[in-house]
Amino acid sequence: MGCLQSSGGKEPEELRPRDEEAEGSDEEIPRATSSGYIVPTAVDEVEVVNEEHGAHEVPVESLPAYWTNRRVHGEASGKLCQHFDQMVCVSEAGRQAIRELVRGTYRPLVTQDRPCPKEPACPKTPAGCPCVKPDGTPGLPTEYVVRRVIRVEDSEMWTRYAQKRSQIRERRAHRMPLRGLEPELFTSQVVATNPGSYDSLDTGLNEVYLWHGTHVRTGLAIAQHDFNLEFAGSGAGGMLGSGIYFAESCTKADEYATDEPGGYYEGSISVIWL
Repeated sequence: MGCLQSSGGKEPEELRPRDEEAEGSDEEIPRATSSGYIVPTAVDEVEVVNEEHGAHEVPVESLPAYWTNRRVHGEASGKLCQHFDQMVCVSEAGRQAIRELVRGTYRPLVTQDRPCPKEPACPKTPAGCPCVKPDGTPGLPTEYVVRRVIRVEDSEMWTRYAQKRSQIRERRAHRMPLRGLEPELFTSQVVATNPGSYDSLDTGLNEVYLWHGTHVRTGLAIAQHDFNLEFAGSGAGGMLGSGIYFAESCTKADEYATDEPGGYYEGSISVIWL
């Protein structure tokens, strides 16, 4: 998941959120998670949360190549390691890859789900109310500043996902490869240029990376406990029914991402990258 700040098109330059690291600061603002953990301020990848899962073991080679745990456990134990569940604060190199992803999936478009920031708020309008359009006041954010990136490394969850992917591939073997997505998703275009930062995708299954926008505290809860379908549609409703909604554009995900006015996360939103 990523913690972002948005920058609006009509704000004076001196009022726009700034990237502290880009200006020479080597320390970030510490963030308190919903369960009381504190995300360290170190720039390098460090463990934030660690929950062991008994004596079950997982092949190290089955883990994503860019995971910190694959490197650490591979060096320590070789072929097998015990299951783990960790949140890792991503290094500067990893954050740079996410910055490129944010820039590459940004589109200056709005829908009726982008909330009006004024009081009283405009009624929900197809294609967005005038206040949130690119030429409106305050308008659509012109960019997003990546403040922090936390990667969930849960070996059991990954194993379940990999097994499900294999089952789908076996069931649809007679139809492989599946008809590709047309046009190609924004996310796929960017991921292809950063192979070292993302796990390889099975394009024959139309496997893709997508965004999910939410509140920072909710994002941290999802990172620790997974998505909860009981809350499906509780934020912005469900046009297509109960389920978990994702987007190929960070701008679209931002429509459902909220900050915490007057609180610790004021000015910051959360987008989850899956």
